[in-house]
Amino acid sequence: DRSAGLGGGNGESAGNITINGGIIDSIGCVNSSTYYGYGAGIGGGCLGDGCITDSTPSTSSNYKIIVTGGTIISKAVGGRNDLGGSQADVYVLGGSLKANKFSSIGGKVAYGDMGKKTKVFMTKIGLDSWGLDKVATTLVDVMDMKIDGIEYDYGTPSYTDEQGLLYLWLPDAKKGSEVSVDLDV
Repeated sequence: DRSAGLGGGNGESAGNITINGGIIDSIGCVNSSTYYGYGAGIGGGCLGDGCITDSTPSTSSNYKIIVTGGTIISKAVGGRNDLGGSQADVYVLGGSLKANKFSSIGGKVAYGDMGKKTKVFMTKIGLDSWGLDKVATTLVDVMDMKIDGIEYDYGTPSYTDEQGLLYLWLPDAKKGSEVSVDLDV
């Protein structure tokens, strides 16, 4: 199969995807005969922006991928995008979203607001300094974030990943700023 883990099937666009919470571990499908991946982890299937071929792909034109909370680990294989589609807008307003390689309408642009005023980037924080019992899949009940001492509205992740990491998306304009995160775990 050449489908996305979550989103479009073979040759299909993703459509609108909204994730408000929970735990999602999404892997793009692998061709069983070649073990080569085609679909995005979350987004379009092969020819639906999950992969690029000489054929004319359908696109995820005018679609939105919105994450407001939860824990999302999105993976693709074979060099495909973990998240997105070349004609989809990506919005990360909260949660822990791991997507090392992604695409969007703007190339590799994700937004931290629905008005597209704040571009965001992925960073990660670890809980390993809290002790070994906080490393693997720790529940995050409450999270408060400040950037340069100012409260930053960001949706709460559900759990850390198996390494005790949270993948947060912060404003590009605040790269190099002091970020503090208070968690109840």
